[in-house]
Amino acid sequence: MADSLRLSGISRPERYELRLDVYLESFRYDGQVRISIKQAEPSRTVRLHAVGLEIGEGSASWGDVSKKMKAYEVLEKSQMVELQFEDEIPSGMFDLDISFKGQLHEKMEGFYRSSYKNGGYMATTHFEPTDARRAFPCFDEPSFRAMFSITMGIELNRQCVSNMPVEVEQVSDDRRVIKFQETPSMPTYLVAFVVGDLERSVTTSKRGVTVEVITKPGEQELGRFALETGTNCLDFFEEFFQVDYPLPKMSMVAIPDFPIGAMENRGRSWELGRF
Repeated sequence: MADSLRLSGISRPERYELRLDVYLESFRYDGQVRISIKQAEPSRTVRLHAVGLEIGEGSASWGDVSKKMKAYEVLEKSQMVELQFEDEIPSGMFDLDISFKGQLHEKMEGFYRSSYKNGGYMATTHFEPTDARRAFPCFDEPSFRAMFSITMGIELNRQCVSNMPVEVEQVSDDRRVIKFQETPSMPTYLVAFVVGDLERSVTTSKRGVTVEVITKPGEQELGRFALETGTNCLDFFEEFFQVDYPLPKMSMVAIPDFPIGAMENRGRSWELGRF
């Protein structure tokens, strides 16, 4: 197959189960993703996007069958990897499992580290338009929409925010594992998560939607205007358009280092904050 800059559409994702174990002190993370894929025709290869990631083991499973990845090829021009299997993956639904590792760099793209003026870091995301591929292997084009179940493993003294509210949280030794509720179907560039020393200011809209502003600890007062204005705007536009906001929460997060003024993700927005 030619080294095309676009995905063929033979494999289309329907659901991601993504887990990232983040080690902020050492600026790295370990990842595991399971992608439920609808396969249009049999194939011994699967192409998807990945940039700057260390790919580990991979497997494809359907029914009672599970096949390990034989090898993979990095396609630098198209920012993809081609996973190769000994046997054909049949048409229909199958699950693709990939383990990987990544670095929290300072390039303000993908999953990166952002620094405070007085020291300290957070790990945050900027995926628009095509940088989710720098955080985890995925079908990173807007037409490939899927649901996302996101789980984050973090240090006990850190907090984490993502698109959806927390579904369940477990504590073990010096780590916390936070699973978020599954998102509606959406493209990869709307996925978002942040890990760091965070503080919440929370209220609710007239209809009961949770609205929160996330800041650095001790900076809650600086987010009061955003919290009040965001809640009032949500109430106003729901009434004006007679359309309910479709998610259970809306989070506004202040980020110290961000390449643009703001980014609107589903259920959460990033704003540049000079901390």
